[in-house]
This record gives sequence, structure tokens and C-alpha cells, in this order.
Amino acid sequence: MPQESDVTALDNLENRTPEMGEDRYYDELLKFWGVKGFVRYIQEIKADEKQESCYINLGNYLDALLKVWKTPGQWDIFAKSPVFLNTFFDVVQMRLQEMFFTDEIYLEWNVSEYFRLAFAVICLFDDVNIYDNFNGSLELLFEESMKQLLENIKSKKRNILEMLMSTETEIQLKEFELKVEHCTCKPKWATEFLKNITFPIEALYDDNSSALSQKLFVTSADEFENHSEEDLENYYWNKILEVRGVNGFITSLQLINDSESYYLCSRFRAYLDNLLKVWKTPGNLDKCLTSSDFVNAIMDFGKVRLGNYSFNNEEELSEFFRLSLVLIWLLNSDKMIYS
Repeated sequence: MPQESDVTALDNLENRTPEMGEDRYYDELLKFWGVKGFVRYIQEIKADEKQESCYINLGNYLDALLKVWKTPGQWDIFAKSPVFLNTFFDVVQMRLQEMFFTDEIYLEWNVSEYFRLAFAVICLFDDVNIYDNFNGSLELLFEESMKQLLENIKSKKRNILEMLMSTETEIQLKEFELKVEHCTCKPKWATEFLKNITFPIEALYDDNSSALSQKLFVTSADEFENHSEEDLENYYWNKILEVRGVNGFITSLQLINDSESYYLCSRFRAYLDNLLKVWKTPGNLDKCLTSSDFVNAIMDFGKVRLGNYSFNNEEELSEFFRLSLVLIWLLNSDKMIYS
């Protein structure tokens, strides 16, 4: 284990022994240091606020803090410490006031730091009293920083989601999404930030979902104007599959099934159309075929829809055509499904 004075232990997982997993490492670290050790560490960050390493140390600290809180009961220890809360939120306020996202060299790390700040704060806001005591002083700062973040990323033709996926794990991004969605107190800045770093699940069954309506996600380091509309569409749907995964298409199918009958036909038709767009890229169909849950879900829902058609309107005919195409793709690609 690291020594009590070795604050770099939070930054350097190489300090743990090979047989000590990451979760156990952070559990042991908290037992050894206690909340006081985490308070002392962030106090040192606050004291070095003018140093270039400040935001790097804070980003590592936040990453460690979020990992410690994953163990049940650990979050409560910090949430009940007035010293930790006051020191922590002082540093959050300090960093938000100093974030400008203008330095190309550190832009990716600054975006990561903003994400981790938002994640840690939203975790603490599960406590209504903490929210009431601190959100008022932070709300405008989070909103202003997010505005600068998005403007600078857009001006540099960067992709915020791709940047985060290079510094955070897919699990962390998903955990943040779930935390915001289920947070007891849900500040507006958190929901707005979430909208900008996730593909909405509704996009999977939206008639108007396209690359042109999702420029934030398809704009990469290359000039947006240099890509054809078809290239952008393919990029957009590939990113949706990458971020939402096959499970996203299963979930959206369940949401369609729960829709009011008035919307069901149009949403399923759009879903089928979007699914075919995803499958245009070689390899994407195979990803869906490897999921028995997806195959069973689309087959079961397709059977129900086939039994309900009356063909009294063009919408049903259009849906039937798309469903037929999807089924042909599936049956033609896997003999087991055909059988």
C-alpha cells in the first residue's frame, strides 16, 4: 500500500501489487487514508491552483474518487463530512471559473476534467441537502463552462464524444448517463451536458434522425463540408451502434412496443429504416446477429406486426416493405435463423 504522505498514489495505479485488483486497491486506500487523506490531497490541489499540473492532478483525483464511491457505503462517508464537502466544492468552483478550453494541447484533458467534475458533483447531489447548499453557487458556472466547452470544440471541428471516449471508459460514460437520469436532484446543466455527449435513444426510431441534424456528433477533426451527405450518414449510424450498442436497438424496440398504438407504426417503420442504414456498413449486421436477444426481439415483434396488418393505409404498406427487407437480411445471413 502507498504511504500516507505519498499523495501520488491516487494518480498511479502501478503502486498496487499485481494480485490487487483496481477495486480492492481503492477500497484499501480509503481504509488506510480515510476521508482526511482525500481532504488533504484536494487541499494541496487548491494550494497549487496556479500550477499547470493542478488540473491534471484534479482529473486523476476525481477519477480515483469516483472509483472509491463505486463500493457501496463509501459515498456516504464523504457525503457526511462537512470538511470534505466544503473543500471539494471550493475547488470545483475554482476550476470552473478557470476553465476556458482554448488550449489545443490540453483541450482533451480539460474536457475529461469537466466530465469528471460533473460526474462527482452529480453523485453528491443525490443528497438533497448537499444540492440545496451548493448548487446555487455552481449552476451558472457549470452552464458557462459548458457553453465555452461546446463553442471551442465546434470551432476546432472536434467531436466531444470521441474525445471523451479516448479518456473515459464506455462503462464510465454509461454510469454518468444513468446517474444523471436517476439523480434525486437533477440540475439543468447536467441534463444539458448529457444531451451533448450521448446519442438519444429516441434517435433509433426517429424519422428525422440523420447526420445533418446531429452535426455535433459527426463533426470530427476534418472539415464538415469536405464530407458527402452519404459519408456523414454512414458515420452517424456507425457511431450510434458504437455508443448505444446492439442493446440500444433492443431497448428502443421495447420502447416502441410500449408506445401508444397511434405512434407504433410510424416509429417501427423508422426503426426498421434506421436499422437498414446501420447494416449498410460491413460487419454491423454480424454484430446484431451475435446477439440472440436482438434476434429474438426483432423476430417476435415482427411476428406480432405481421399478424396485425390490415393494409388500409400507405403507412402499413411502407412498414411491411421495410420489415420484409430486414427479415430477408437476417434470414439470408444466418442459416440457423432461417431454420
